[in-house]
Amino acid sequence: MATRLQSGQIQLRPVTGVPMERVVDRQVDYMTAARQEAAGSQAYAQVLDRMASTINVVAVQMRQQEALRDVANRPLTPADFAMAQNGDLSNIIPAGNFSVYDQAVRKARSFELSSHFEIEGREKIVSLLAKVEKEQVDPQKIQDEIASMTEGYAQSLAKIDGEAALKFRANMIVHGKTVIDAAREKAL
Repeated sequence: MATRLQSGQIQLRPVTGVPMERVVDRQVDYMTAARQEAAGSQAYAQVLDRMASTINVVAVQMRQQEALRDVANRPLTPADFAMAQNGDLSNIIPAGNFSVYDQAVRKARSFELSSHFEIEGREKIVSLLAKVEKEQVDPQKIQDEIASMTEGYAQSLAKIDGEAALKFRANMIVHGKTVIDAAREKAL
C-alpha cells in the first residue's frame, strides 16, 4: 500500500496484487448484558407462572374435595327436605356463589336434593298409577298433577343448580309418561 501526501491530505492507495486487510470497526453493544439478564428473568417468570397455575389447579381440587366431604358429613335432614320442597334453601346451600367451595357445595346439595325429589316423585307416580288401575281417571288431571309436582320440585332445584333441575324434569317426564299413557288407554 502506498501513501501519498499532498497538501495536508493523506491518501491510501491499494497496491495491485497485494492482499490488504480491511479493518472494520466493531460496534460496541452496551445492552448485551441487560438483554441476557432480561431473558433470564423472563425464563424465571415463565417457570413461576407454570408453578402458580399448577398450584391453583391443585387448590381448586382440594377445595372441591373439602366441600364434598362437608356435604357428605352433614346429610340433609327431613326438615331440610321439607324446607326445600317449600322453596326455602337458606339452611341447605351457602349464601354466596363466589368461591370454588360454595359452587361445589351447591353442586353436591343439588345432587342430593334431586335424588330425594326423584324418589318422592316416583312414589307419587306409583300411587297415581295404582289410582288409574283401580278407577277411571281423567288423563288430563293426571298429567296436570304430574306436571305440577315436577315443576314445583324443579323450581326448588333451579335455585341451586339449573342442570340438576333439567335432569330432574327429564326423568320425571319419562316416569310420568307411563302413567299418563295408562290413563289414556283406560279412558278409551
